[in-house]
Amino acid sequence: MLRKLYATLLLIPLLASSSYAAGDFETFLKPLFSKSCVSCHGQPRPGKTPKVKGKVNLFDVKTEQEFLAQPKMIKEMIEAIDANDMPPEDEPQFDAATKKRVIASLKSYLVFAAKNEKTAQVKIHRLNRFQYNYAVKDLFKLKKDIFNLPEKLMTRKTGPQNYLNNVKSGKMPAKVNVTNKSFDKRLPFQGVEPFPQDTRASHGFDNQADNLTLSPLLLDAFLKLSISIIQSPDFNSRNVGVWNELFAEPNNKTGINAEIKKRLRKHLTMAFRRPVDEEVLNGYTSYTINKMKSGLSFTDSMKKAVTASLSSPLFIYKHRANTSAENEYYLASKLSFMLWGSIPDEELLTLAEQGKLSKNLKTTVERMMLDPKVERFLDTFPAQWMQLNGLLDAQPNTKDFELFWADKFRPASTQMVLEPLLLFDTVYMENRPVSELIKPNFSYRSKFLDKWYDLNNYKLTPQQIAEDKAIAKKRRELEHARNIARDFVNKRRDKAKRLIQVDIKKKFGKVRFTNVKPHSSWDFNGNLNDELNRIDLKAHGKISFKNGMLVLNNAYLTGDARDHFRERTYEIRFKLNSINQKGGGLIGIQGTDQKNITYDSLVFSKTQDKQWLSDSNQGKRTQAFKGSPEINPGEMIHLAISYGKNGEVEMFRNGKLYGKKYKAVNTQDYHRGKGLFFVGISDLIGKGKTLSVSIDRLRIYRRHLSGRDLKALSLGANHHLSTNDIVAKLNPEDAATFPAKEKELQNLEEQLRKLPPNDHRMIKLKDTLRRDLRSQEFVRGQVNDPRYGGIITNAALMTMTSTSKRSKPIARGAWMIEVIFNDPPPPPPNNVPALDEENSTKKLTIREAFAKHRDNPDCAGCHAKLDPLGFVMENFNPIGLWRDKYKKNNRPVDPHGTLLRKHDYKDIVEFKDALIKEEKRFAKAFAAHLLRFAQSRKLSPGDALTVEKIVNRAEKDKFRLQSLIKEVILSESFLEM
Repeated sequence: MLRKLYATLLLIPLLASSSYAAGDFETFLKPLFSKSCVSCHGQPRPGKTPKVKGKVNLFDVKTEQEFLAQPKMIKEMIEAIDANDMPPEDEPQFDAATKKRVIASLKSYLVFAAKNEKTAQVKIHRLNRFQYNYAVKDLFKLKKDIFNLPEKLMTRKTGPQNYLNNVKSGKMPAKVNVTNKSFDKRLPFQGVEPFPQDTRASHGFDNQADNLTLSPLLLDAFLKLSISIIQSPDFNSRNVGVWNELFAEPNNKTGINAEIKKRLRKHLTMAFRRPVDEEVLNGYTSYTINKMKSGLSFTDSMKKAVTASLSSPLFIYKHRANTSAENEYYLASKLSFMLWGSIPDEELLTLAEQGKLSKNLKTTVERMMLDPKVERFLDTFPAQWMQLNGLLDAQPNTKDFELFWADKFRPASTQMVLEPLLLFDTVYMENRPVSELIKPNFSYRSKFLDKWYDLNNYKLTPQQIAEDKAIAKKRRELEHARNIARDFVNKRRDKAKRLIQVDIKKKFGKVRFTNVKPHSSWDFNGNLNDELNRIDLKAHGKISFKNGMLVLNNAYLTGDARDHFRERTYEIRFKLNSINQKGGGLIGIQGTDQKNITYDSLVFSKTQDKQWLSDSNQGKRTQAFKGSPEINPGEMIHLAISYGKNGEVEMFRNGKLYGKKYKAVNTQDYHRGKGLFFVGISDLIGKGKTLSVSIDRLRIYRRHLSGRDLKALSLGANHHLSTNDIVAKLNPEDAATFPAKEKELQNLEEQLRKLPPNDHRMIKLKDTLRRDLRSQEFVRGQVNDPRYGGIITNAALMTMTSTSKRSKPIARGAWMIEVIFNDPPPPPPNNVPALDEENSTKKLTIREAFAKHRDNPDCAGCHAKLDPLGFVMENFNPIGLWRDKYKKNNRPVDPHGTLLRKHDYKDIVEFKDALIKEEKRFAKAFAAHLLRFAQSRKLSPGDALTVEKIVNRAEKDKFRLQSLIKEVILSESFLEM
C-alpha cells in the first residue's frame, strides 16, 4: 500500500504538467505526423512498399487507441525528438515551442500507455557466479573467496588498507593499493572450481534474469560445486566464521535433535533469504539425524545437510514474493543483491520479519551504501556499465605496439583497466556529481600509467639519431671482423678435434667424442671465459699467465659456487710445477657448514725428494699417505669430482676412478650450497711454504657424469677443447697464431656484447615499463592536460575499441552511444559489405574512408549518429596514446563534429565540455543503466517515466552518484513486487 501511494505521488508532477487531453492526438499529433514524419515512416509509394524507417509506421496509426497501444514507439519518438535526431537534417525542423509541446504531449500519452503495459516480470532467476561466491562467503562468514572471479577487474588491498573499510569518511586517500588479478590462476579454496562465467546480455549486465537459466548440466555442476566447497581442506574452523555455531559438536549431548533443528533453522533462513518452511526444515533435520545414525560424526552430518542447502533451488534461485507477507523478504533480497552482490544480513532479515523494512527503507539504503560490502557493487556495475571486460581481450599488434607487450605475461591493459575503476570509486566515495566521470580534475595513476601517457614525449633528438647510426656502423664493422676471426678459429678447432680423435683411437681404441657442455668454464689462455653464468674467481697470492696456463706460485684460486652438489661435476686440468720439502696444498672442492670444513680433493705433499698425491674425502684420508701415487713435475693431471643424485661422490684421476665411491656427509648446508665453496688450489700447510701449480682449465657441469664421459674428457675427446688441446695438434705456424686469434675473437665478441643495441633506448624503456607493471600504488593527481582524464579519454577505452592494427571509430562511437547516451543502435544490415580497412586507409584518413561507406542509404541513418562520436576520439591511437597525424599516411586527424545538432566542437576537449552542458541527459542515461542493473531485467517503455522522475529528484542534489542510486532504489519500478 505504501509503495502504491509513493508511486502515485511521484506521478502527480508529471500529470499536472502534461498537456494531454482527449482529442489531442487528433488535433495536434496526427496532423504533425502527416506533415513531418510519415514521408519516411509509412507513406505509401506508387507501386512500391511503404517506406518504414526504424520499423516505425505512423501512417497506419489512425486512432488515439491505436497510438496508446504502442508505448515502445511513443518512448522512442520522445527520445528521437529530444535528441534532435528527428526530424532529419534535410527536413523542416520544429521550432522551440512546437518541439516543447510535442515532447510534453508524447510524455503524457506515454503515462497512460504504460498503465496498460505488461512488464515481463521474471518470477525466478538464479544467482550468477559473482553472487554465488559472495552468498556462500557471507553465509559462512568465510575469510576468503571460494573461487577466482576474473570478472572482478580490480582487487583492492585487503584488511585495514582497503579504503572502502572507511567509506563513511566520504574521502578517498591520496594513495591507494589496487591490482588486477584476472591472470591469477591460483584457487582461493583448494579443489573448488568455479562454474562458467555468465553471459552478458546485449547492452546489459551479467545479472539479467532472462540470461540466467539453469540447464540440467549446470544443475549437476551446482551439486558438485556445493560438495567441493564443504569438502575442501580450506573449509575448516580457521576459515569458517560460523563454525562453532553451525558445525562444532555441542557440549551438551542431550537434546541433540533440537539443537540440530535450531542450528539448521538459522542457517536455512539466511541461505533461503526468508523463513524456512517447517516441512522443509524437518526434512533437513531428519536427513542430518539419519547421517549421524549411520555412523557419521556430528560435524560431518551437518556438512552433509549444508551441502544439500547450497544446491537447493531455494538457495540458487532468487524468487519473487508469492504473498504480501513475503514482500518484505523479497525487498531485502533485492537490496542486498544490488548493493552487496549477496544475501541479506541479519539486520535486513530482522526488519523484514518485523514488517518494518519498507517503513525504514531510506535509512536502510543509506546504511547499506556506507557498509564496506558495497565493494561488490563497485566490483560489478562500473566495469560492466563501461564494458571494460573487453579490454583484457585486446591484442594490439606486437610489431606496431611492442610497448603494450613489454611483459608478455602482464600486458599494459592490466594497469589501464584500473584507472577508470578508481575514478568511479572516488566519485562514489566522495559522492560527487556523475558529470565528474566525464571531466574530472583529478586522476589516480601508477608509475606505469604516468610513463605510459608520457610516451609521446619519448622522441629521439637528432644527436641521439646520429649516435644510433654510429652504433649500427660500429656493429657492422665488429661483426665483419668477428666473422673472419671465428672462421679461422673454427677451422683450426675442427682440425684439432679430428687429429685428437685419430690419436685416441690409435692409443686407446674406440672412445666416443663426447659433447658435454659445461655450465661454467674457465679456460686459461690469457682470458677468463664464462660462457653461461659467470662465477667470479678470486686469486689469493701471486698469479700469472704462462704458456697458455694460469700459474699460481704459493697462491690459490677460489670461487663462490653457491650450487648444491647433487648431480654436479667439477673438473680441473693442471700440472704440479714444484713443491718444497715443507710445502703442500689441495685441489678440489671445499665447503663449510659453519661447524666444520669438508673436502673432496686431492692433497699435495712432499717427503724427502718425492712428491705425492692422496685423496681427502670429507676431510678424512681414504688412502694411506704411504703408497699414494707419486707424481712427476710437469705431469698433466685431469681431476674430476662427480656427485650423484643421492650425494654419492666419485673422484677421477685421468679418467679412472681414484679410490672408492663414497657417500657425502649429510649436512644440509653442504649439499644445498649454503656454505662457502671453491674450485681451485688452496694453501694447505701454512705460511712460508712454497707451491707452484699451472691450471689449464676449470669447468662445472650441471649433471652427474659417468666414468665413460670423464675418460673422454681426460683424453681431450670433447667438443669443448681448451686452447692448449688445440695448439698441441696444430702446425707450428697455426700454433703460433691461434691463441692470439682466439683472444681476438673473444675480444670482438666481448665488444659486441658491450655495444648498446641500435634500439637500446627502447630496451631500457621496456625494462622500466615491465618493472612498473607490477606497481600496485596509485597516486591521486591533478589532470593538467584536459585531453586526458575521465571515463572517455583514457587508454583503457581506446585500446578495447581498436583492432590489432588500428583504431575503430565506429566501435568507439557505438560505445559512446550505448554507455554515455544509453541509446544503442540496431545491428548493421546483413547485406552491407564490410569496409576494406587495409586498402582504404593507405591514402585516405579513416574518416574519408567511412564517408564513402556511408553512401549506402541503409547505413546513413545510424552512421550519422555514430560517426561523430567515434571520430572525436581519433586523436588517440589503438593503445590510447595521442597522435596528431596517422602514422600510415601522415594525414592529419580530423576530430570535429556537432553534438545533438547544437554543440559544435573541433576536438575532444570541446566535446567533453559539450557533454557537460548536457549533464542532465547523461545523468538520465546513467540512471537508466542503474535501474536496469538493479532490476536485473531489460527496461520497459514505462520505465522511461520512472527514470525521468529519478533524474528530476536527483537534480536537487546536483546529480550526485549516491543520490542517483538512492532514487533508483526508492523508485516505483524497483519497489514493484
